[in-house]
Amino acid sequence: MLIDFTLENYLSFKDKATISLVVPGWKEPEHTRYVLEVERGKYALSPFAAIYGQNAAGKSNVIKALMDFVNLVLYSHTLGIDAPIPSYKPYKLDISRQSAPILFETEFIAEGIRYLLNVIFDRNSILQEELVYYPQGRRALLYSRKKGESIRFGTGFKGTKKGLEQFLRPNALFLSTAVNLSNEQLRPVYKYFQTKYRFHVAMDSSEHPIMGTTLTLLAEDPIKREGYKKAILSFLNAADISVKDVVIRKDETLIKNIVFPPDIPQQVKDKFIENLVNRPFLGHTLYKGAESMGENVLFDLGKEESGGTIKMYELAGEVIESLKSGGVLLIDEFSSGLHPQLCEFIVGLFRDRSINTKGAQLIVTSHDTNLMARDDIYRDELWLVDRDSHGTSELYSINDFSKDEVRKGTNLEKWYLDGRFKAVPSIDPSAFKLEVSD
Repeated sequence: MLIDFTLENYLSFKDKATISLVVPGWKEPEHTRYVLEVERGKYALSPFAAIYGQNAAGKSNVIKALMDFVNLVLYSHTLGIDAPIPSYKPYKLDISRQSAPILFETEFIAEGIRYLLNVIFDRNSILQEELVYYPQGRRALLYSRKKGESIRFGTGFKGTKKGLEQFLRPNALFLSTAVNLSNEQLRPVYKYFQTKYRFHVAMDSSEHPIMGTTLTLLAEDPIKREGYKKAILSFLNAADISVKDVVIRKDETLIKNIVFPPDIPQQVKDKFIENLVNRPFLGHTLYKGAESMGENVLFDLGKEESGGTIKMYELAGEVIESLKSGGVLLIDEFSSGLHPQLCEFIVGLFRDRSINTKGAQLIVTSHDTNLMARDDIYRDELWLVDRDSHGTSELYSINDFSKDEVRKGTNLEKWYLDGRFKAVPSIDPSAFKLEVSD
């Protein structure tokens, strides 16, 4: 489970910004809301967070930052010794920050233990990396690394130490290197990043093949495939997208002329190719007039279905796997192409204690303010990204406003659209009128 995530000097975020899933002031008897309890009656996490803000404010950059952090953990050990770090994307609008380090930090729970991972890096090297944990609820160091210094190990660290340092490259995380050299103690942390995160980043469906978790699930061995197909069809039909079957056909003509950038890991290349050659088709009932013919007609998902159907198909596998594994699903442009009630349907799955039994979490960026108006969405779950006159992004929660200012029962949707929380566009039609009038 994700507790919080912090970024600094990344893309539009010049200063430090943190998104937290911690439920503030949690006391079990006072609440009826569904939460993910970490310490019974004392400490709880929310299963949902939504990030709002005007276009180009930097909402998507929060998700991109966490995605780059996950990639840094999973793949930094595969980089060539002189290769730049792909996750290095500094703030560019201040000349003093263009080559400054980036900070990523996250607190999370893996296999029942709380961890805190802090990484500071520049274009070519890891400047600082520290991992602490709370084995019995007390903070303890696992290791701490600073550029130019020997790694400092905590008393609880297990396994080879000097041997690991010898194989450590300047641009690779110690965590990534150690696990891939068979350190078992750190494996649960690496596995958390490897298996718990799923990202759905907005792309134009007319310009990319249908990929993602849904396709991977349907390409599983035959026994698993049928179970996943049943779950996917159930998800689509529950959302009022009437589909009778999903069929995958191979088409290898699409991979003939693919050229990958040199810094793409081989695992990523293999997964891309695997997804590319598999084309999904949705089966719809064939009729003669009003009478069913008892057979299905197959529609090429990428060519003959709507953008909304494509998106729900792609989200199906990600939602199902996140709920089954207790993972963290991050969706950029959540409301794009989806009816507001479909958005509420997906959010509701993560907020239903009878469905979300493994502690899954959903984080979205959205312009759909209908969610703000719901009684079961709480202030600490609503986040805003605003940008200042210099193009710098700021991240904050509606819960940061005082209760005297935003009282219980306040219409949060209306307040947001009226600009009282900021993070809405400042539109000036007159600026355009001057350009088109003679």
